[in-house]
Amino acid sequence: MKGVTIRACAWSLLLGLLGGAGTYIPAALAASVPAGTEEEIRLRTQPEGRLCRVGIPCPDPEAAPAQRAERVAQDTAEPPAAPAADAEPSAPAPEPAARAPVASAAPAGRTGEQVYNQFCFACHNLGVAGAPVLKDSAQWEPRIAKGLDVLMANSINGFNNNLMPPKGSCINCSDEELRAAVEYMLP
Repeated sequence: MKGVTIRACAWSLLLGLLGGAGTYIPAALAASVPAGTEEEIRLRTQPEGRLCRVGIPCPDPEAAPAQRAERVAQDTAEPPAAPAADAEPSAPAPEPAARAPVASAAPAGRTGEQVYNQFCFACHNLGVAGAPVLKDSAQWEPRIAKGLDVLMANSINGFNNNLMPPKGSCINCSDEELRAAVEYMLP
């Protein structure tokens, strides 16, 4: 019964504050907001970091509006008009600049160590869920005995009810990069 009384008192207090001082709450909240111009507030509340994609240089935050305007102008610009039929032929037009590669494209030719450090180490560094530990001869010997082709099939297709996920979660790794990673892990 004591808990009910305390809860009822708390509700009564809260309702009394809201009912009796309802006009003062917004003023109290407004007083707690730091002063400043809209620009100062915008600068204070902008995100801490920036998102940059592989193959595309990070934009300069100070030049961001100008860069956006330039990019919009380039994307919406109309192609140059075709030369008139009676005009003299000129040099061929230069090829348009190629777009930057898609961020999900695999970096060309990662080493086994690079693949291991980015994807494999999470399990193979400590032996999570029975994963053989990096360079541990005793753990790798029975697997090596089955042959490198079996090791590769397991790393590509997954193994042990996907405790070893397909491609070790490196979806964009080539078979050659996976082979290099497996060979890097072996003693």
